[in-house]
Amino acid sequence: MGAREGTEKFRLLSAMEIFAEAPEAVATMDRLAPMVTAQRGDRLSDPSRRGGGLHFIKRGHVRLYALDPTGHEATVAVLGMGHVFGEVGSLAASPPDLYADAMDEVALCTLRRGDLEELLRQEPRLGLRLLEALSGRIRDLEEQLVALALQDVRHRLLLLLARLAAAFGDPAGGWASIDFITHQEIATMIGSTRETVTATLSGLARSGAVRTGRRQMWVNTAVVARLLNAAGREPR
Repeated sequence: MGAREGTEKFRLLSAMEIFAEAPEAVATMDRLAPMVTAQRGDRLSDPSRRGGGLHFIKRGHVRLYALDPTGHEATVAVLGMGHVFGEVGSLAASPPDLYADAMDEVALCTLRRGDLEELLRQEPRLGLRLLEALSGRIRDLEEQLVALALQDVRHRLLLLLARLAAAFGDPAGGWASIDFITHQEIATMIGSTRETVTATLSGLARSGAVRTGRRQMWVNTAVVARLLNAAGREPR
């Protein structure tokens, strides 16, 4: 690894929220885990690579999804900088039967079991941060399941847009930019079809909740929150 790449890797690790209360762990992580980059559509993990390690996302977005026997995809989560997926030993940051694909340019580090054990011995606070991250992931999945069971497509879409905007949006003038997810990927997250998502987004655009362009989307977080509040479903 060259000096420039090593400096970039250290900078990206330092920016990850999971290391906020354990800055000393950055140097250890930098030493133990090589940085790997991927492009949109690249396969990062699949069920055949069980136990391949914990993957820490430093840049970009990763889609976790399952396949049914017919090959239909069901997106479980979209992850970004600071999120973790994969499994090592008995510690699983995501279910082992999921696939993980890059949604844009991704940079990540992977820790194998021995390296993870060494890191946690040196920085036990990092273990608590990992547990907090996993607990947050479980809460998100539970909310997603409740929405699928009880809400119509419009409400499910509003809840997803609020979550994506809060987690990944780049706000400017009250609008949060979400430019890494397609209508099809949204459909697989809310249990709908691409055509229905496109039609529903058109309706939300007329209400001022979203703006769309070629491979781009902007979410007006205030309008989305108001629409959810009116339906008695505040975004988390």
